[in-house]
Amino acid sequence: MTAQQYAEQAAANIQYDTRVDFDTNYQPPAADSFTTAPTSVSQRPSSGGGSCCH
Repeated sequence: MTAQQYAEQAAANIQYDTRVDFDTNYQPPAADSFTTAPTSVSQRPSSGGGSCCH
């Protein structure tokens, strides 16, 4: 990848609000993992104590 290609990728990524090139390819699985991970983590304290969530 040349500097010009990298600059074009960076410009395209800025237009699509993505930080780097591989974020566009891994965005759907990353979004799925980020949506499922906080719920599973937040359910553990809520089932144990629940004071932090309520």
